Amino acid sequence: MPQANDRPNSTGATRAPQACTSCRKQKRKCDKVLPTCGLCVRMSRPCDYTDASSIPTADDFLNLRQKVEDLEDRLGRSRSQSTRSISRSGFASSPESFHQNLNILPTLGSSIQQPTNFFPTVFFLDSTAFEFAGLSIPRPQLSVPPDVLGIFEDGAAVQAAVENYFATVHTWLPIVSKKRLSQYLTNTNAEPNEDLLLLYLCMKLVTDILPENAPTAQTQLYLTSKQFYFMVESRGIFSLQLMQAAILLATYEIGHAIYPAAYLTVGHCARLGHALGIHNKKNATAMIGRVSSWTEMEERRRVWWAVILLDRYVNLGNHGHPLATDDPSRDDYLPVEDALWDQGEMQANNPLYVSTSTANPAAPFARTCQAGNLMGRVIRHINDRTLDLTFRFEEAAQLDRTVRAFSAILPQDIPTDSAFPDANLICTPMALAYSSLLSLYDLYSCTNHNMEHVGVAGDNPMQEISISGLKTYSQEVLRFAGMLSSLYQANGTDAASPLVCDCLYQVAATLSWLMRETDGVEYAQALEGVKSTLRVIAVRWRVAAEYITILEEVEGVGV
Repeated sequence: MPQANDRPNSTGATRAPQACTSCRKQKRKCDKVLPTCGLCVRMSRPCDYTDASSIPTADDFLNLRQKVEDLEDRLGRSRSQSTRSISRSGFASSPESFHQNLNILPTLGSSIQQPTNFFPTVFFLDSTAFEFAGLSIPRPQLSVPPDVLGIFEDGAAVQAAVENYFATVHTWLPIVSKKRLSQYLTNTNAEPNEDLLLLYLCMKLVTDILPENAPTAQTQLYLTSKQFYFMVESRGIFSLQLMQAAILLATYEIGHAIYPAAYLTVGHCARLGHALGIHNKKNATAMIGRVSSWTEMEERRRVWWAVILLDRYVNLGNHGHPLATDDPSRDDYLPVEDALWDQGEMQANNPLYVSTSTANPAAPFARTCQAGNLMGRVIRHINDRTLDLTFRFEEAAQLDRTVRAFSAILPQDIPTDSAFPDANLICTPMALAYSSLLSLYDLYSCTNHNMEHVGVAGDNPMQEISISGLKTYSQEVLRFAGMLSSLYQANGTDAASPLVCDCLYQVAATLSWLMRETDGVEYAQALEGVKSTLRVIAVRWRVAAEYITILEEVEGVGV
């Protein structure tokens, strides 16, 4: 309260040197009468003349800290009444055994909140100002809905889903770090967060095997995963775990032919990666902080490569649409050895770049990324209508030679004494290479029909190459289909990649056309062999059954 500088007015009433706190806040005229101003008397409210500019004392900070701790304690007790915390006491201290001790057991949920986004708009409106001011993105809290928590009631089921994920999907799409995940789970001081729960939910989803008689792949688990993803993102929670969850959602949609959702989700992954800044760590303003370890840096790299890969795959059968991601630059790194990354061991060998010759040895996922990069070049070539014809044919011939050479190298990556699980590691890059070649040949094999959109007339120097290539690689894919059948019959389809299906379909469509044109029995037998492989894969991924349906419908109308 004011002391020595209080002054009386003409009526003898003592006045304060400044307006009271309430009048200042409301910008109202204050008569400054002590001890209570006239406006506060009329409003029946406390009148405070404390000088707002006074410097807080140590006692003030101590009192404020006590109030904050009391508030946090009250909030903690309130939260515990609606949701049990995720137990971590059973986690082992070693990364090797953390899966066996996984125990996520929240059982009671709270009502779904309306999303409130506290994201700083300046990040997008003026990223330079965001960086200059040293601003950060706050992490809001989100109550996990009951239907999500209900999925985690059975700790054994979650443990099985996580173990199954790393034993199956992770073998051909390794984008989640085992080491970093184990470090988080073994940290008893770390509180569970919403994006990590979402990641677990999507790991469970992508490993889920649909019942044979399921009417649709849009199961309750899928719908719950999509809705929870929307809630987390709408709340303004952005992280690498959110990105990984989106990729797994897209993978599920691709594998079960949920379109147009798959196409749109992959495009959304690209935009999310751009916003997070993982596509260009040198120049882009990033939502997420700097990497804290080599393992995390490699994890971010793999996540972005997965987006590039899926972006090209969803554009294989749907020509004319632009890719959502740029082609990698020649000096971009390829993923390192998968096993070393899983263990968190920094690789001492020379790194591989996009420009590195494909003849150099590479890990399975690096091979997949190389195949995805080549596929992107083929797709851009197919979609480009502005190229000079001479240059177009030269580029097509060069792509043909490059992808042929790459596909010939892949079988050498399988040790001669290896079992089928090792052969499974190169199935995805091999299938992607075959899809790229078949797409290129399809464009040039029939000039009058396929090349009208680029204005080709007369001689087509790629036609002979394409017709010969279709014959050669139809046989190659037939052998590949036989290898897949043997592999899946011996080991099951749990670890099957849905990305192998396109090349099987393209060859089946070619065989179907040849069968109708020539009535050749050999083509009918080969077609049935490819369909048989697709039926085996359809147990795991419904997109294979969709391809069979398309083939049979086309055969029925004689297209």
